[in-house]
Amino acid sequence: MGSSRPIPLEFRVVCATNKDLDKMVQAGLFKEDLLQRLNVLPLNLTPLRERIEDIPPLVEYFIQIHSGGNNPALHFSTDAIQVLQNYPWPGNVRELSNLVAYLLTMTDGSEVDAADLPPKLRDSALKAVRSKTVEMVSKSESSTSGSSFYDQVAEYESALLNSAYEQSNGNVSKIALALHMDRSHLYTKLREYGIHPPKSSSRVEDLSN
Repeated sequence: MGSSRPIPLEFRVVCATNKDLDKMVQAGLFKEDLLQRLNVLPLNLTPLRERIEDIPPLVEYFIQIHSGGNNPALHFSTDAIQVLQNYPWPGNVRELSNLVAYLLTMTDGSEVDAADLPPKLRDSALKAVRSKTVEMVSKSESSTSGSSFYDQVAEYESALLNSAYEQSNGNVSKIALALHMDRSHLYTKLREYGIHPPKSSSRVEDLSN
């Protein structure tokens, strides 16, 4: 700055974007020569909604980052994590980071439950669950075209129970409550379609409820 003598520098430029720069170049919205200079070692990361298994460790990481290590006891309940994994995350990892920072400030106690999450997030996750259930049932209906009435009923029941089992992480009490079913009848149906929980897990659940 203000000198006529060149000063040699060594540095690296790291850029990130959620735009398709190749398409933007074709549309005349991004300089091609700039893209060529930046596009040395490209890394393509899938959006967070497509790698929901990363959400629990990311939550723990952001708790440590935003609390400065002063609130390590804060943790998210299983129900809260399930809601997070059903949310589409349009803001990707940054949105998750901001959510954790918000909850660290607003949550009383040491646990974040599903009820502590913002209503917008809970509602969006619920819509995603319903959409998955409808899609699964629709596939079941299309695959049973030409089948008998009883075969189609069985396929529908199996798809509905599989979806409910997956969304509740195998918690039979939650499935029974969501489907308004008697627990004993639900156990029978789960065993009938080969999706009943292991004896050990169902025994623990019975003792805890």
